[in-house]
Amino acid sequence: MTIPATTNDQQMTSFAQRLETHIASGRLVLSEDYFWTSPLPFWEIPSSLKNELTNASLVIVKGDANYRRLLGDRH
Repeated sequence: MTIPATTNDQQMTSFAQRLETHIASGRLVLSEDYFWTSPLPFWEIPSSLKNELTNASLVIVKGDANYRRLLGDRH
């Protein structure tokens, strides 16, 4: 995976290069699962995804909908 350099900002370019290095080495893993775009609350996370996340050092979940799904405030 190559991250295109579309900025002249040196900090952003450096950040993109570090991301690319970590992805290539397997230190940073981007994965997808239907669960992330489903309306299911977090306590109904599929066991396969739960097992995958068990080995993670850090999981980043963003967005208001995911926050509400995490806390059970889905209305």
